[in-house]
Amino acid sequence: MDINTLLQPNCFSVFALGAFLGPSITEEQRILSGRQGEIIFTYFGIIPNDFDVPECRCGRPMYRVNDSSRKLGYRFKCAGGHKINPTKNTFLEYVHTAGELGCNKIVQMIYLWLINSDTATIQREVNISTETAVAYTEYFRDVATKIMNHDYLMIGNEHDIVEVDETHLFRAKYNVGRVMAWNAVWLFGGISRTTKQVFGTIVPDRSTDTLLPLMQKYIHHDAFICSDMWRAYGQCGNYYNARVIER
Repeated sequence: MDINTLLQPNCFSVFALGAFLGPSITEEQRILSGRQGEIIFTYFGIIPNDFDVPECRCGRPMYRVNDSSRKLGYRFKCAGGHKINPTKNTFLEYVHTAGELGCNKIVQMIYLWLINSDTATIQREVNISTETAVAYTEYFRDVATKIMNHDYLMIGNEHDIVEVDETHLFRAKYNVGRVMAWNAVWLFGGISRTTKQVFGTIVPDRSTDTLLPLMQKYIHHDAFICSDMWRAYGQCGNYYNARVIER
């Protein structure tokens, strides 16, 4: 199975992914499976391919050289002796792929995390330690949060109504025991009635100083705002042409 076949909508599944990566019992199998994982990362542009060689800061062309001490077994080098790791400034820059892990297992963890598998399931299915599973799921969440904050789009327009609200979320430690107030956080978000696009972010409180900058960041200034009676929304009219609707 090649990468294009694997990624067909009617083909991709946990079983197809396992077949593409192959077994990883012996050392030889682990190496081959890790290379299959690299193919997936290369396909999505996470690591450079043979034609995507970075430019050296000195202006000289770079070329690929084998280096077993590197994470992917190679790095880029120019005639002036400057070297660049292929994972520099990528998702894998701070990821350890030696020893217990290879690119194949990282791909498996990402897939299981994306389908909302819990940490215990990831640990069991990928055959890694609990500490590794916890560390990587936290890393995935951090990366997803940074992408969301970087690539956000403003929602709403002059013909649209954006409903905003805030809610208190509680979570007991390890999901057991009594719910404690000090384990709670505020979640502030909004949804466009027309497009159903949403935004959501954790906030330290629901004061005007906290919520208004977020509304200006995520909601188009021509949109109508539909909110409850919470006083933090009292100044919305100053920024949204007094187009505030209380529900």
